[in-house]
Amino acid sequence: MSAPRFHAGDHIMALTMDSDAPFPFLSPVRIGSHHGVYEIRTYRLRPGGLAPTLAAWEAAIAPARAYTAHLVTNLYALDGAPRITHI
Repeated sequence: MSAPRFHAGDHIMALTMDSDAPFPFLSPVRIGSHHGVYEIRTYRLRPGGLAPTLAAWEAAIAPARAYTAHLVTNLYALDGAPRITHI
């Protein structure tokens, strides 16, 4: 019953929204320009796979801070299918 979302009128055929939280061991997102191009990848996890995935990311990122300079954030799902997303 609400007005069309995002002023897109009839162009939106479906809309879903998910809730995510940042990986707890990452620095907060830095506000500002990231060169205007973003790659967003979402990976589905097996049920129960979040804890080992977070542990593996934390172990891999700690010694490789230079690698993560281009990483905006990593997120894990709070609802829906188990998944992580990185930008």
